[in-house]
Amino acid sequence: MNRYDPELGRATQLLVKYSLVASFVVVIATPVFVVNNIASGRYLVSVVTILVLLVSGANAWYCIKGRYHLTLVLFGLVPAMLVFLVVTFRGLGVVGALWSYPVVLLFYMMLPGRYALIANVALFVVVNYEAWSLFEPAVAIRFTLTLAIISIFAAVFIRQMRQQQFKLERQAITDSLTGLFNRVHLNSAMDKAIQQARRTGLPMSLLMVDIDHFKRVNDLYGHQVGDKVLRAIGEYFLGRLRLTDMPFRIGGEEFMVLAFNVDEAAATQLGEEMRREIASLQSLVEHPVTVSIGVAALGSDDDMDQWMKNADHNLYVAKANGRNRVVAGTTEGRVL
Repeated sequence: MNRYDPELGRATQLLVKYSLVASFVVVIATPVFVVNNIASGRYLVSVVTILVLLVSGANAWYCIKGRYHLTLVLFGLVPAMLVFLVVTFRGLGVVGALWSYPVVLLFYMMLPGRYALIANVALFVVVNYEAWSLFEPAVAIRFTLTLAIISIFAAVFIRQMRQQQFKLERQAITDSLTGLFNRVHLNSAMDKAIQQARRTGLPMSLLMVDIDHFKRVNDLYGHQVGDKVLRAIGEYFLGRLRLTDMPFRIGGEEFMVLAFNVDEAAATQLGEEMRREIASLQSLVEHPVTVSIGVAALGSDDDMDQWMKNADHNLYVAKANGRNRVVAGTTEGRVL
């Protein structure tokens, strides 16, 4: 099993936001440039600019749909921008060279870190070749130095800005004690899972997990030990689950796992494994801490509320039948 990292999903969402903003800037700014170059008879520059406009518009459309299309940006927009820069260098001279600076920023906004670095290294090589071929040495030196400074500044600034936004968004959607997702992120995550299931036909399952007799742990050992138990179970989920599964702490001693592409039988088996492994953890308290688990697969007609009710019902059955067990099924459930 791979360790679950809540930041992975957020990274793509940030790229969608930044890429959408950058694409809109290009779409809004370039038409005037196209008209001006057509009026001035610079038809090749106009054609290349239209190409950049079309690719940026396609990327904006994907972003509006909430999707990030790395292939389109890396193999569509980046080459188009590089061709645009070469053509403007040769058609406009020093004025054309000025476009290099905003393109550096666009690459860092629209691409993940290492891809942005690769794209900007390519940009640096291409435009400096043009600069040293076309400009006087004094101008070429100044251009190379200023472009290098802008590139370094953009790389550091965009990276720091993304890291800070990662931290803020992670704090907003994660439980501070366990590091798991909290209820703030629950509705959107379940809604996306339901939409994906309806669109692709993949099975989805919920596992509601409740610590047995947790009040007794707090009463006997104190709330600090109780917090230690919660943290240990949170660490267990983070280390145990797949990248595609989402663990939540939804209140007190109750947790939930949203399992992607997992049917009821597989979710029940996962629940049994989790129940046994949690009972065997040595980092809790002097006596084993057990859990009860209710399993519910997403039904064809289930909405979010019904899906959770099914899982809650099976958790209730598990606790009513003696705890430390897994109950599956969407209505009456079955005790294993």
